Amino acid sequence: MFFASVRDQRRSARQWITTPIQIHLGKSRIDGTTLNLSEHGMYMFTAADIPLGSEIKLVFRPPDEKILVAASAIVRRKVVYLYGIEFQSKTIHPLDHATLTPESLPDTQQISTE
Repeated sequence: MFFASVRDQRRSARQWITTPIQIHLGKSRIDGTTLNLSEHGMYMFTAADIPLGSEIKLVFRPPDEKILVAASAIVRRKVVYLYGIEFQSKTIHPLDHATLTPESLPDTQQISTE
């Protein structure tokens, strides 16, 4: 056999879902779309050039939820405008929509990675 079977070695299962997302990189806010989502990260599309290794903050509405949430993450993979994102915390923080500002998003350093 020419091709060995490739086993998916992800830590958690992916949900194929498309939902709008806001990406905060420094003082910039970039709009994007999730393609899939898991407990540990997501695959997303955005028409922006985000360097590998960038620490970003994400704001999105999870499937079947009514509230926005925020998470700190790192860009781990990139193919043109498709990005593999790893969450930097097991905790995704709910946000009060009325007070949503880039400054109100959690800092990567303040989030526990336990």
